[in-house]
Amino acid sequence: LTYRFGERVVFPVDLTIPPLFIKFNVIPVMVNRSKLVDIGLSTERTVYAVYPDPNSWFEVKVLDAVSGSFVDARGFNKEYNQYTKQELMVRERGKYTVEMSGNGVTVNTQILMGD
Repeated sequence: LTYRFGERVVFPVDLTIPPLFIKFNVIPVMVNRSKLVDIGLSTERTVYAVYPDPNSWFEVKVLDAVSGSFVDARGFNKEYNQYTKQELMVRERGKYTVEMSGNGVTVNTQILMGD
């Protein structure tokens, strides 16, 4: 899925046979910049940089569906790291809500359950 402007997708999960295993691979929007450095010197040159857009982010949250309490979360950018491949596991039976949201990212997600 491609996420823009903080879009959110919610999945209810009735986990009768643990574990719940969520794997995701984030592909952020990339920024390409060039900058002229050492202007007027003999070392004048253009420097190129490619990096993830600072406004790109993704978050997966697992919440208890009954109480709404936080169970676990992983993400890309914002208060999370910049690892594009991550995974999350819930080992307890129960009813959960999986919330995925983001901006400026395309994410390949797998949600696996059972033995």
